[in-house]
Amino acid sequence: MMLTELEIARQPEPDRIRAIRDRHGYTQAQCAWIVGASERKWQRWETGDSSMPLSAWWLWLLRISEVTPAMLPQMPPRQRGGAMIYVRAE
Repeated sequence: MMLTELEIARQPEPDRIRAIRDRHGYTQAQCAWIVGASERKWQRWETGDSSMPLSAWWLWLLRISEVTPAMLPQMPPRQRGGAMIYVRAE
């Protein structure tokens, strides 16, 4: 099941995280390692005790080849103190 643009752009629901992990055959420990989080933190994301940050969500989706970089939302330029700062994903 492909993710919609809206699902990619928003913090994921715990059931969605678990379903994608199960479909790819990863353990919670493996997924935590992929995004640089502790296994306990991953467990909290899957139970809904805490929300997965978008940065971790996008990194994980990219690393498991669930999405391509082109599918991620474009980061808009932000203006701060009169200077333009462009944020881009590496």
